[in-house]
Amino acid sequence: AALLAALYRAFNDEVREPYMDEPFHVRQTQSYCAGNWTEWDEKITTFPGLYAATALLVRGWAPGCELPLLRTVNLIPALATPPLLLAQLRLLYPSLSTTDALANSAVLSLLPTHFFFHFLYYTDSAATASVLLFLVLLSQQVASAGAQSSSGGFGSSGGGGGLLLRLATGPLGVGGAAALALSIRQTNAVWLMHGVISASLTQLADGRSIDPAETRLLPASGALLLALPRKLPHLCARHLPVLSLLSGFAAFVVRNGGVVVGDAAHHR
Repeated sequence: AALLAALYRAFNDEVREPYMDEPFHVRQTQSYCAGNWTEWDEKITTFPGLYAATALLVRGWAPGCELPLLRTVNLIPALATPPLLLAQLRLLYPSLSTTDALANSAVLSLLPTHFFFHFLYYTDSAATASVLLFLVLLSQQVASAGAQSSSGGFGSSGGGGGLLLRLATGPLGVGGAAALALSIRQTNAVWLMHGVISASLTQLADGRSIDPAETRLLPASGALLLALPRKLPHLCARHLPVLSLLSGFAAFVVRNGGVVVGDAAHHR
């Protein structure tokens, strides 16, 4: 946090004016901050999730939504990214030591093409953090379902914390995270599809002698296909919010003629 704060201050002292594509993002957010929710800059090519969320977050106490404040908003996903990465690594690799998990999450957080966008008012930081949130909740959902299955369906409620966890990792919680990710950047649909497919494959393999790391593709694929008819209704119900979201997005792409909104000529 101290490093991010120091770099944020140094960056804002050096770059006082909107940089590269920031003018478009800043103007759109300032329009929302002023209550002009129907205005749209045709030069913007992404969904308005970040702009709307920022305006709702800050307009009550900083109605001007000036550039330094908007850049500060990006420090929220910047702070959220390392613990989300750590959580996902622990879920994917339970045997990973704490030291290795912390080191890997730190290295991934400092990826240059990701890290330096924290200090600009771009969609990159929020888009990445929202996808990580979706993947963590989905992975936890799969892990919880597997633990419940292995214990005969009698899991500990865990009190209020357990209830919140079940709500967050349930279909609506995961679907809400998916909607947030897609509203910030439409190409996140690829990650939503990847997450649902990966989770479905893991759930299909649950309780069967199928190694997820199976190198013999055909035998593993055949076993999964045999399990599909029995588990398909459950999988569809479990992932219904995300599947509905992806179906709606696919309809939008067909109707729109592509994923880009606004200035499509410069983003082909």
